Amino acid sequence: MLLVVLVFRLLMRFLLPILGKYAVKKATESMQEKTKQQTEGQKIYQHGDITIRKPTSSNNRNASNNEEDFVDYQEVE
Repeated sequence: MLLVVLVFRLLMRFLLPILGKYAVKKATESMQEKTKQQTEGQKIYQHGDITIRKPTSSNNRNASNNEEDFVDYQEVE
């Protein structure tokens, strides 16, 4: 019985911190991805360093409002 308790305590002493770090890392990555989705759009495809994102609907609304900012330049001689 004493041996089981000692083994359990040793496992928890070394295993629990590793599991805690893993859980915190996953939660951080998830929060960062959600923040990126809100600011840059939803991720569609990723391969290595290349990431393709689909703009969110709020970004599309802003793009339609920016149409009035277009200036047509003409060449002057």
